[in-house]
Amino acid sequence: MLIPKTIQPGWVGFDTDTKLTADVCGALRSYGYRFAVRYLSIGPECAPNDLDHDEMVTITQAGLALMAVQHVRFPGWRPVKALGMSDGANAVTHALNAGLIAGVSVWNDLEGVQQPYVSQNIIDYLEAWYDQVRRPAYLPGQYVGVNCGLTGEQLWNLSVTRYWKSAGDVPDVPNRGYCMVQSLVPGTVAGISIDRDEVCQDNLGGLPVGMVDDIAWQRAEDRAVTADIQANLDQAVKLIQTVRGRIAGLVPA
Repeated sequence: MLIPKTIQPGWVGFDTDTKLTADVCGALRSYGYRFAVRYLSIGPECAPNDLDHDEMVTITQAGLALMAVQHVRFPGWRPVKALGMSDGANAVTHALNAGLIAGVSVWNDLEGVQQPYVSQNIIDYLEAWYDQVRRPAYLPGQYVGVNCGLTGEQLWNLSVTRYWKSAGDVPDVPNRGYCMVQSLVPGTVAGISIDRDEVCQDNLGGLPVGMVDDIAWQRAEDRAVTADIQANLDQAVKLIQTVRGRIAGLVPA
């Protein structure tokens, strides 16, 4: 059964623009990543590399929690209210088609806005986008990237209640802060390029919400616990062997 899952402080996940396979998902879960953030198309048609229903099943069956973020336009774009309505409607269509359930975080990506630009137009775009995403009871969240076009105070005054900090130089969000922080990962992990995302409860208690297959999630958690126990046992055995060796060296033959 697919259920919403609050992502807890300290949990680490990843975001990627690469279509995920079962092998890659399994490898990333075994490396300690507990959630994935995948992209929704910005246009009316689902692009081949973006999140669809089959990939949703692959990700959740691997025991990963899933959230979604919509693509952003190329740098220099100009947000307006009408665009926010259409982009938000497309995000909802693709999220529903992928099988995302109510209560899950769906993120807007704000970056690369034309500089300078009218901040009220950006705010109108975002609020229109949030209104669309809330209709099927998704939890809208705001990814804040470089050249977002808003100050920290303006971000704080938005109606959204979850903020995701990019790896770039971006404003702080007064009073609330960020509940997820992105960092760059050099090279590849499990053969793909990813960014690392760590969850940290914001100042008002906000946390992102993913979607999990409850049975697959619990199996993955059990495997992780077993692996930790085995690693601790292996470490204890090595320590005992080292101590025995040192004692043997001190005892005359």
